[in-house]
Amino acid sequence: MHTDHAEDQRKLKKLYKALKKEVTLEELGSVQLKNPTPEVQALLDRAVASTIERVGGLAAWSALSTEERKAHDVDMIRGLTMTLGAEAYEKLSDESKRQLDLFFRAGCCMHKELNSVKGGVAAMSERWKELEGPGPILLPNRDNRAVVELADSSRKEASAAERRAANVSTGGAVRGASLAGAIFNHKDGKKGQHDAYLYHFLHLTGRSITFPDTSNTRYQTYCLASAELLTHLATYRQYLEFIRDKKESRDFNNLEGNVYRGLHDPATLSEMAVLAFYGEAVSYPYASKVRGPGSEDLNVLKLGELHKEVQQHIQRLIDDPSLVLSPQSDPSLVTFDGKPWRHPNAITAIYTLSPNLPHLEALLVAFLNGALAVWIRFSGEFAPGGTIDTSTAQERYRAWMQPCNDAFEGILGTFRRVMHARPSLSEQHFNAQLTYERNNTQDFIDAKLSDEANQKFLRAEARVRDSSKPEQARKLDLAQAEIAAVEQKRAKERAKAEKAAQRAQKLAGVVLILDNAHILQLKVSLLDEQLDAHRALREDSSIPKKSHLKNKRAKQEALLSLVEAYLARHPADSNAPDTADGQVQ
Repeated sequence: MHTDHAEDQRKLKKLYKALKKEVTLEELGSVQLKNPTPEVQALLDRAVASTIERVGGLAAWSALSTEERKAHDVDMIRGLTMTLGAEAYEKLSDESKRQLDLFFRAGCCMHKELNSVKGGVAAMSERWKELEGPGPILLPNRDNRAVVELADSSRKEASAAERRAANVSTGGAVRGASLAGAIFNHKDGKKGQHDAYLYHFLHLTGRSITFPDTSNTRYQTYCLASAELLTHLATYRQYLEFIRDKKESRDFNNLEGNVYRGLHDPATLSEMAVLAFYGEAVSYPYASKVRGPGSEDLNVLKLGELHKEVQQHIQRLIDDPSLVLSPQSDPSLVTFDGKPWRHPNAITAIYTLSPNLPHLEALLVAFLNGALAVWIRFSGEFAPGGTIDTSTAQERYRAWMQPCNDAFEGILGTFRRVMHARPSLSEQHFNAQLTYERNNTQDFIDAKLSDEANQKFLRAEARVRDSSKPEQARKLDLAQAEIAAVEQKRAKERAKAEKAAQRAQKLAGVVLILDNAHILQLKVSLLDEQLDAHRALREDSSIPKKSHLKNKRAKQEALLSLVEAYLARHPADSNAPDTADGQVQ
């Protein structure tokens, strides 16, 4: 099984593995039933008698329709098959069991690389919190920028809208590269600069440049975009000014202004340098090994050592970042495949800019540590003692899989393009056409089904299938599944609201005990009730959770503190008459 690393795919693996075990037991049991021994025949006879007895005896059995008796027979045979299969399985040797249970699952290699960049960026962002000086500037969308810029700096505390605008806005290399892609190579041909950008850069640089496709979030595009922006940093700044000055308003829109500001922000440029370095040192060499020329026959199940080497290489760069950062460093010691820089002009540009790039080494090390953690986590299928590690060369050969799930991703891309051109095409027809083309179905038809009898049968079967409207049934099933899921959520919300209402009603009848001596005499259940009552007042958000109050003493201390705070806010309640035993309602 070859998938990406999403959680739903891990769950799917468990389901398929369970299905494989079920099929294995069914096969073992079927062998027993095909050639029954006297013992198996006796079990079968007892199962038949038990089935007849369950429906009410022979008379009741005889009264059943043929379809009903057949359904009971199928259930009986399946149950007996699984029982016999389980017994046969337990009698097998450990090696035979291992062979039957063998189930390989591998994760797409390019998804490992993609997530390693994501992990590195996350670690780099966290590292800024520990470093002196400002981090990357925020590059907010148009609405949030208006809120941020209009914020009243004279106030000690920001408003809720200002806090939200700041929290949802991001900055940094990935954000900057993504916005740059939206200008220079937007996935929508009607948006962005496109040909104007190509012609202008041909004029400025003497070569035709296609900006990395960050707008479509392609693999490695953020590393490539960072390298491209740093290589021609002055040119991109100049081109953005050109875009601004050719307008009547002579002003940037928010998107252009964000990119322009990002390309002048030292912290953002530092992050871009780190991304460019990582692409050169790890991403491009790794991709070349797993999906470059010559990798067509590569078996992902044989790549355990390769992923171990990737992790060792990254650790070596962490231990000695000067290998990357020193202009005198030998590229063969930095790149994973020992080859020269893929984009030497980008590396030269970074070395030139490095005196003005803050915290470059600290950010690089943080990024590499974050990426390494992801490589380790996403290479778990190759762990020592795991299924792949303990399998034989022959077993791995028999279960050959490509290093990347390009075949699946490619079909999805094909489906998207076909549906864009033919929106009324059903999924069933798309699958049929693709299967027909890829499986050489016409050759099979010519060899096996070209006679008139088979052709007549196929036409009749096609009419039957079309008349059943399978595509409509599929869509209705999807709609019903969504409706059921929403109704389930609504039921949970109703149950939750009902429970909250019952709890609120109960707490409304609780009187607060404000006498310290009385509090010290309360049982744990009453202490919990008093704490819940204070929480219901919502006057103190710092009330500790029950799980944080491990014993009776801790609950007493928490309640005494809450009572003291309550009386400070409501001094009149401290004079309540003693007849209420220090209680108020």
